[in-house]
Amino acid sequence: MRAARLVFDEMPHRDVVSWNSLISAYSRGGWYRECLELFHGLVRARAGGGVQPNGVTVTSALHACAQLKAFDFGVDVLRIANEIRLDMDVAGWNSVIGFYAKCGRLQHARQLLERMPKKDAVSYSAMITGYMNSGHVDEGMDLFRQADAKGINTWNALISGLIQNGQQSDVLGLLHEMMGASILPNAATLSIIMPSLPLFSTLQGAKQAHGYVIRNDYDQSNHVVSALIDSYSKAGFLDIARKVFELNENRSTFAWTSIISAVAAHGDVTEALALFDQMVSAGTRPDTVTFTVVLNSCAHAGMVAEARELFHSMQAVFGISPVMEQYACMVSVLSRAGMLKDALELVNKMPFEPNAKVWGALFSGAAAAGDVELGRFVFDRLFIIEPKNTVPLFSTLLGAKQVHGYVIRNDYDQSNNVRSALIDAYSKAGFLDIARKVFELNENRNTFAWTSIVSAVAAHGDITYALALFNQMVSTRRPDTVTFTAVLNACSHAGKVQIKWSQADEEH
Repeated sequence: MRAARLVFDEMPHRDVVSWNSLISAYSRGGWYRECLELFHGLVRARAGGGVQPNGVTVTSALHACAQLKAFDFGVDVLRIANEIRLDMDVAGWNSVIGFYAKCGRLQHARQLLERMPKKDAVSYSAMITGYMNSGHVDEGMDLFRQADAKGINTWNALISGLIQNGQQSDVLGLLHEMMGASILPNAATLSIIMPSLPLFSTLQGAKQAHGYVIRNDYDQSNHVVSALIDSYSKAGFLDIARKVFELNENRSTFAWTSIISAVAAHGDVTEALALFDQMVSAGTRPDTVTFTVVLNSCAHAGMVAEARELFHSMQAVFGISPVMEQYACMVSVLSRAGMLKDALELVNKMPFEPNAKVWGALFSGAAAAGDVELGRFVFDRLFIIEPKNTVPLFSTLLGAKQVHGYVIRNDYDQSNNVRSALIDAYSKAGFLDIARKVFELNENRNTFAWTSIVSAVAAHGDITYALALFNQMVSTRRPDTVTFTAVLNACSHAGKVQIKWSQADEEH
């Protein structure tokens, strides 16, 4: 791509074809920021009376905006499309629907789908993917059933969405339904299901998939090769995973990242880093996922110097701006090594607000070092982001009673999430009586608080009292699926089958 850009930059006269060649290549190749930068250059040239963008330009730029979730930029692209009165074909409509869906504007995307004069399988796939990415599984499934144009990509969108939302158990049935409709799994299907279904983490499952891959000539697909590497590695056969990688003639970033990850997962971080060097020497550009893998490996192996060098090289050598995942990895590297001051300094220098993963990595280091002051500092920040999970985390450093005191002194004790977490912390520490007291002092009990005390009492073996609490709850508040899970688990341990079915029936 760099060579192509050099040729483009040296061209004395550029027409729309030359602009589109590079813009679309950037978009297809995952160089999304470069794609939008070049599109912006085209817009400037247009303002000076130069070349006009066309459908290819707009479609490529919108795809990049969708991948980056760059909503404002995408709106500007659409504004330009309107200015030049672009006549949208099916591919154009699909790119707009995909853009809105990817950016979470599902209602707008669905309205466009309904208005679309002629829909194809890609149209439905884009909308289904949008629903699934936002956790709207039922809406995605309903649209799939309604779709009058289904192709392998539509099936793949649904399968991928189910896996993404933790519904792997439904996937095998869907695969059988797909093949019953005379649609066979393709390379994309295999790359989706193999890393996610337990069946393919066994030697037998991996070999069966491998046979299907060879019979259908998918063995040079980098995504399929990566899935095979992952399957054999999880099954414990790293030597076969290596062989699969070595037989792949056109190794992409994805394939290299998979073998590096497999080797690191088997504990050989030195070889994993050597493979990273081989990858770079072979002219393959690492991406953010590659860096996450190698930085995580360094964190587990305590390789601080190597991690720092890799982190620095992201921007300096490869022109990749670190995102949250890489910052979290680097904070973990420093925290695990006891370099808490350096870790905090890195957090403070981040170009965006740290998320719970970053603060959690720093907290783990503080807990390991027994640094209560830093732990409290992190607690305050984590509480804003994830109040439900912060109290149990803080309890590992101070203990339930000390955390309770800290919560009261800092006026966190009116939060139902915090009270529920305290109930859980006291229960796990063996102080069910204090857990009950915390619950009783809570005047505004929500479903989460009720579920916490029901779970705590059940965990201590008093199933009768847990069911009594559940009945009290039902008289004032509607239980959710988590509540039912707690009650049903308690009943299963106590053998109260009749009770649990009647409780569930009353609510449905």
